[in-house]
Amino acid sequence: MANKGESYRRNKQAREKNRKAKTLFLRDTDLAERYSVGRTTIWRWASRGLLPAPVQLSESCTRWCLDEIEAFDKEVSNNRRKEQ
Repeated sequence: MANKGESYRRNKQAREKNRKAKTLFLRDTDLAERYSVGRTTIWRWASRGLLPAPVQLSESCTRWCLDEIEAFDKEVSNNRRKEQ
């Protein structure tokens, strides 16, 4: 029988794996629609560091993590409030 520490580590690893499995990703077209701009603008913003870095899932598949985009939007919104 496993001790409590080992069991806790396994459960923690399982939770982390489960969390990663539920990560939602957005395409450049999703972001373009979200911000009412073109796909080219999304890639320009990404190359300039004006958006969170995209994740390359395969050689021809690049996406943005929804959680990172939502956190980015919240940060931008908070910064705008502070400036007012």
